[in-house]
Amino acid sequence: MRTRKLYEDAYIKTHRAKVLGFHESGALVLDETIFYPEGGGQLADEGYISGVRVLDVQEEGDLVLHYLESYDEFFIGREVDLDINWQFRFDNMQQHTGEHILSGIAQELFGTKNVGFEIGRDMMRVDYDRELSWQELEDLERKTNEAISRNTPIVSFFPRPEVLETLPYRSKKVIEGDIRIVEVKGYDICACKGTHVRQTGEVGLLKILSRENYKGGVRLGILCGFKALEYFHKLVWQSHEISTSLCAPVLDLIPALNQVFEDRESIKKQLILKDEELIRLKLETMEPQGNLIIFEDVLRGKSLKIYMAELMVDRQGSLAIFSPEEDGYSFNFITSAGDISKLGKDFLAAFDGKGGGRGESFQGFIPVGQDQDDMRKRIEEWLEKYIQQ
Repeated sequence: MRTRKLYEDAYIKTHRAKVLGFHESGALVLDETIFYPEGGGQLADEGYISGVRVLDVQEEGDLVLHYLESYDEFFIGREVDLDINWQFRFDNMQQHTGEHILSGIAQELFGTKNVGFEIGRDMMRVDYDRELSWQELEDLERKTNEAISRNTPIVSFFPRPEVLETLPYRSKKVIEGDIRIVEVKGYDICACKGTHVRQTGEVGLLKILSRENYKGGVRLGILCGFKALEYFHKLVWQSHEISTSLCAPVLDLIPALNQVFEDRESIKKQLILKDEELIRLKLETMEPQGNLIIFEDVLRGKSLKIYMAELMVDRQGSLAIFSPEEDGYSFNFITSAGDISKLGKDFLAAFDGKGGGRGESFQGFIPVGQDQDDMRKRIEEWLEKYIQQ
């Protein structure tokens, strides 16, 4: 069996074909198909065959395998109607052709080669074999969009071997059999079996969205055409939302955000100073020796740890400090001598809590199932009774 591949004309949206049989995997095999199989960095086409959804399309030798949602209605010899998802196909065409233009110009400008390529559902990935700075990428992007705007013709053909030898075409690997060449006049010539637009203007636009150093080169995140436009719609909407929140023009968001960060750091420093003063005042009211049970409602995080450490300086005794959370208390037990883990474990068992520790410290959490004032009283009574025992 052999499948005639009509997707080389990327603009055929519907077609009628005949069922030749079923692959050992169960996939449907047709005499002809307009469905592009996954490969060459491009996703498989989506669509329907006689109303049944196509889940995947793969190529195996001369066959194109169509994996369907159901095969109940299909039999050998039946004529079927093929209908591809044109929006999905055209999106992939825009991405793929955009990559060709970009890579051709990148090779001309910087001598860099495309060593990796994949059209994802959210973004296209392109890898080059040398690092490119953002300044170089801006130049590359501008020249690529200039090429797109010139609406240059794009042609594909299968040259004879003697002609192929004379062509300076790009290819990431050795290809056996007939080689299909896709040429963007004046910008790129590349061995490729993917689907492409007929003129560069149909790509619409190309935008480089991300870059990262990768295996001695650079990896770019790119979008073209309607996918790029959709991305910008979301970007503009989010920018205006942030602009409204910050009361700043969209083009002034960076200085506005920097001001927010500066204000936040200033507030954090002020809070640290206030916490330090609060700790000093609290320490003045505490007995320097003996056991302490404290319910701390204000201090948190680093300030709470500093407070605990200060309370234990030269203290002969133990500290139990509780901090209210949304649905309970977090706690810390610290002792100046001995092992406090037995107290911690017994406390968890008594109050249905969770935690752990060993030696001189124990931490955990207990849920509050009743009024907090009553809970505080229960905790204090339990600890005092435990210590007396």
